[in-house]
Amino acid sequence: MKIQKILGSIVIATTLSLVAANSPTYANDDTIRDFTRISGESRYHTAIKVSQTGWNSSSTVIIASGENFPDALAGAPLAKKLKAPILLVKKSSIDADVLKELKRLGVKKVIILGGTGTVSTSVERKLDSVTDSVERIKGENRYETAENIALEVGGSTAVVANGASFADSLAIASYAAQKGMPILLTTPSEIRFKQKYSNYIVVGGTKAVSDKVLNKLKQTGATRVSGEDRYGTMKAVVDKYYPATNTVPLVASGASYADALTGSVYAANKGVPVLLVAKDRLPAATKRVIENKKMPSLKVVGGEAAVSKYALGATKPVVKPVSKPATSSEEKLVEKAKQYLGTPYVFGGTTPSGFDCSGYIYYVHNAAGIELARTNTSGYYSMTNKVSSPQPGDLVFFSNTYKSGISHMGIYIGNGSFIHAGGDKVQINKVTDYYWKDHFTSYNRFK
Repeated sequence: MKIQKILGSIVIATTLSLVAANSPTYANDDTIRDFTRISGESRYHTAIKVSQTGWNSSSTVIIASGENFPDALAGAPLAKKLKAPILLVKKSSIDADVLKELKRLGVKKVIILGGTGTVSTSVERKLDSVTDSVERIKGENRYETAENIALEVGGSTAVVANGASFADSLAIASYAAQKGMPILLTTPSEIRFKQKYSNYIVVGGTKAVSDKVLNKLKQTGATRVSGEDRYGTMKAVVDKYYPATNTVPLVASGASYADALTGSVYAANKGVPVLLVAKDRLPAATKRVIENKKMPSLKVVGGEAAVSKYALGATKPVVKPVSKPATSSEEKLVEKAKQYLGTPYVFGGTTPSGFDCSGYIYYVHNAAGIELARTNTSGYYSMTNKVSSPQPGDLVFFSNTYKSGISHMGIYIGNGSFIHAGGDKVQINKVTDYYWKDHFTSYNRFK
């Protein structure tokens, strides 16, 4: 797919309207600039397009999972150090176009991030058959994998971010890569790495990385960079580390990790930040960055499904009500969730052959057209805000079930009921049922 470009100029006047050449005129009360798009038909092909845009050749390529984010979060600084792009693969298969891109680049060495549970041995063997060398950087868990990647990066200052979510890491990935700073992962309340550094940049608020962790790191030297949410944290990063104006940043989805990850190395090479947006909305914090930095244009990573024109400031047209309202995304989600009633419970399962509770959430959302990265229950909890009046499609969280802390989740379907992968199958229960009422924590909604 060719890089798409909307030609024309943006006129910001008292009417505040968006005019793009050869395109409809949209009433607009937000800031938007001319933009180009680097995109493919999927996240795997978008990564290839980023590689083709930024690299004529490369002896080394970083391979990361396009399905599961934790092992890839720390990859950008290593890729920058090795002057390598990041390409994505599925756990058990590799796209033929990825192999073609390896050939185009003249790759001699491939480095896989993560263990065989993330990128299988069959994919490793396929890569080994088309390159001279394949290495794997892994650990017992995401935290150890990140630390092992960090050891390859080196440096005296390290970035510290929550390992159960991806947004904060992506907000600073370009800067960290540019400055040769490794990215370490931690839990909100516990330091999960052993390597010592002379200074730390803690990215994200206290829910992501607690003051307890920050204060321990301050014993050698640490500062926090954060905002009220992922977009506010991104703004704080740009305000602090990118003083220049009139630059052309990258823009990527703040709701999914893949495009921002592969784009962050390209951004680091250009010395520009990655701005995060919602799928169909320009967050106020991102708008302020664009305005304050007087950014003349934007380069978007990802297709319309990831970052729509509404995420760049175009106002959605007003749709007059019809006799039968269109089915909402929440209704579609609940409808899709019910299709898998009776599916067996399988620990770690993410497919209709078997789900665990977080795997069920991951699969159903994506099946309903709501792009969601794979993480665990506590990871999804950190990506959401509590709500007092739940609506169908919101999440329900429970604590202290099979382990301490946030440990189980489901989808609220209305009338005090929720659907979840629990017990031996996907089933519907009442929040007020015996057992569940004793472990209920909160209703939550994605930020």
